[in-house]
Amino acid sequence: MSTLSIHSAAQTHQIGLLRTLVSQDPSLLNAVDADERTPLHWAASSGDLDIVRYLIDQKAEVDKVDGSSWSALHIAEQQRDHTPTLCSLKVAYQHRKDFDIKRRRHKRKRQSKSNSFTSRSHHRTRLNTQDRMVHLGNTPLHLAMDSAHAQAAVVLIEAGADRSRLNQDGEAPEDMDGVGGVEQRRAKQHVEDSYGKP
Repeated sequence: MSTLSIHSAAQTHQIGLLRTLVSQDPSLLNAVDADERTPLHWAASSGDLDIVRYLIDQKAEVDKVDGSSWSALHIAEQQRDHTPTLCSLKVAYQHRKDFDIKRRRHKRKRQSKSNSFTSRSHHRTRLNTQDRMVHLGNTPLHLAMDSAHAQAAVVLIEAGADRSRLNQDGEAPEDMDGVGGVEQRRAKQHVEDSYGKP
């Protein structure tokens, strides 16, 4: 079967087909298409929470980036009203962070501390991956603030997103002009109410 089938199944909400394809060939779980997107990227794009959870449960690579350096988290953030999908991805990132902490603790017992990374900086590197799209250097938090998606911004900050990270235009996430107007002001206020000023 072609890898196009699994990407199409993830995008078009065909969880039965997707499960069958993965059970027949587990390597399809992280297969990339022409845009270097995995089935998880497409499930995040379509907002299909069941498929996102299934892929994560099957150990899909949650931090894999596509040809534009977008993770599934970047893509989920761009989709309006996909907060449950975003939350599932956040949980997956947290799980990966916890796994990395345990792995590093074990590794530290065998190696010197100078070769170890702190768990927070390793996790932040993945969470704060910048894109290569038209608005170069935007992180998922930039995209959340740009679209005035306050709940998603809070989820990302809770997961460790860097509020001070600048994009290629020198803008921090909360400095994005975004959609403007009342909606933009409310989103910024919600983030400040939750976490204070950056």
